[in-house]
Amino acid sequence: MTVKHHPSHRTGKARTGGSTQAQLHKALALHQQGLLEEAQLIYEAILRIQPRHFDALHLLGVIANQSNDPQRGATLIAKAIAIHPHFAIFHFNHGNALMALGQATLAAASFRRAIRLQPDYVGAHFNLGMSLQMGKDQQAAVDCYNRLLTIQPDHVAALLNRGNILVELGQTEAAISSYDQALALAPNQEGIWYSRACALHTLRRHAEAVASYNQVIALQPEHSRAYNNRGVALRDLGQDALAVESFERAIALRPGDPQPLNNLGLALKHLRQYQAAIDCHDRGLAIDPGYAIGWYNRGLALREIGDPAAALASHDRAIAINPQAGEFHCDRGLALQDLGQMDAAITSFDTCIGLLPDYPDAHWNKALALLAKGDFGQGWPLYEWRWRNAKTGLRPAHFAQPLWLGEAPLAGKSILLHCEQGLGDAIQFFRYATLVRALGAQVSVEAPAALFDLFKAAANDVEVIRTGSDLSGFDYHCPLLSLPLALKTTLATIPHQQSYLRSDPAKVALWSERLGPARRPRIGLGWRGNASHNHDHVRSVPLAALLPYLPEGVDYVSLQKELRDGDQETLNANPGLKHFGTLIQDFSDTAALCQLMDQVISVDTSVAHLSGALGRPTHVLLPPSPDWRWLQDRADSPWYASVTLHRQARGQGWEPTLRQLGATLSITP
Repeated sequence: MTVKHHPSHRTGKARTGGSTQAQLHKALALHQQGLLEEAQLIYEAILRIQPRHFDALHLLGVIANQSNDPQRGATLIAKAIAIHPHFAIFHFNHGNALMALGQATLAAASFRRAIRLQPDYVGAHFNLGMSLQMGKDQQAAVDCYNRLLTIQPDHVAALLNRGNILVELGQTEAAISSYDQALALAPNQEGIWYSRACALHTLRRHAEAVASYNQVIALQPEHSRAYNNRGVALRDLGQDALAVESFERAIALRPGDPQPLNNLGLALKHLRQYQAAIDCHDRGLAIDPGYAIGWYNRGLALREIGDPAAALASHDRAIAINPQAGEFHCDRGLALQDLGQMDAAITSFDTCIGLLPDYPDAHWNKALALLAKGDFGQGWPLYEWRWRNAKTGLRPAHFAQPLWLGEAPLAGKSILLHCEQGLGDAIQFFRYATLVRALGAQVSVEAPAALFDLFKAAANDVEVIRTGSDLSGFDYHCPLLSLPLALKTTLATIPHQQSYLRSDPAKVALWSERLGPARRPRIGLGWRGNASHNHDHVRSVPLAALLPYLPEGVDYVSLQKELRDGDQETLNANPGLKHFGTLIQDFSDTAALCQLMDQVISVDTSVAHLSGALGRPTHVLLPPSPDWRWLQDRADSPWYASVTLHRQARGQGWEPTLRQLGATLSITP
């Protein structure tokens, strides 16, 4: 360390002999060599002779600072300042002692006095910035670093600190610019690269963040936080396999840190390796049983493997540690929903809303719980929170015309009803078009290509417009799933026609020819939903698992257009099961096939809605925690008169449900 002092006037002799000034120079030389004890003895000897020797007081205070005794340092330097207040370095080192004592405001005052005495004092400007940071006066700290950088533009630490504060102030783009200036001067400082990476990550510029984390790792291969954060960025990019590698490296470098284990668990969950994810969370919680987020994420993984009771217990542990975390209560509610305990779930959602009034996930899931209970009066208004919940992936349509939610009279007006969610949702709520037409409106329904011909064949005095066409020339608009709110649908007033869709006769004739003469009963099969659905792994049934429970003496017809892993092998092993694949071009083809079936068996997917809307006898296989529209604890559906529900019992798997299905199928030759 280089020790500086302001040369003082010549003083008298020290008791050890020679002039005081000579003794001071000797002590200072020892001090600069790091021989603090030897230097201290001489400073103290000088002070015994001259108690008001301000240089000795100051330098003895500096040694106290260096020896982790800032209280003594501040006292000694204050005495020096009282004797001679005009040396900038005295105030500078007094500020250092005060800052070490955590007295940020007093330290800042000392640094300001140093700067008044020496305006170009770079160290005082820098430490003033740090003391202002310590005192949480962040904008003043930025201003301080800006002044310093006009004096010394290549001050790397000031550029770095300024960047860090700008991130805290939400000025992240400006922070990155400051980091870039620092890196132009010091490209091999991994700390700057790390701060830059974190700032990019905050802006969700994940690919750039990964590149900066890579620079950190290249400079410091054992930087565990860089590996951990890089893993998070990779996961956000959807590169879960690479994220797993990064988290595993972070864990190897810091095996006692639960955070990378928690993040590895999340990446494995995204890869649907749920048990491995749970194991990761268990390892992290063994390190720190008080790690609330670990319990929380463990609960999420347990929900995915269909163990809501264990998930609930895990969420309860998280809440016991951090009862003010609203999202913990929200996901506790989801576990209770999975257990069918809707009232308790709603209470948890309400607790979350009390803590986080604008938390969309809680309002949205409360809506689903209310709808599952059949409480449509409270459920439909809350269902509108779907537009504010990023997890739904839904975005409201933006039209110049106003949204209609039932308030304005429609007689003589025109309205566009537009699709918003899955194909099954569109089929279910298309029934409302005729009700809106009955209000005196001219109704147009926007339909995706897959549903266009189907809806066109069923439309009565309703215009069907293909998605992508010009959508203009109407007075109001309404999303299909907002119509129950607009029309104040209750459980008792669900539009419940026996059938409200029709098959195209020409398509029925075409598929009748393809199927050939019906010599035995026909059953159509839909065993898989959309693979991208978050819970498709629990709602779909492998074809190979379904077939053994179905009765013989029946012709089975696949209603699936696309196959998944294992399906083709099962079809090859069962040549009597007819599969048409790409010959099914859209839902008008599927509707014709359903029309030609005696019965349809489907999991909870669009085929189930289509068959029910056609009025065909339909058996729907439901997972333990089905979608809200199937309500609770009933084998029928108020939405579809011809549907029978077969619910999987919690913790039982599909076998008992499929066995019961096979036993109850009524087959008449």
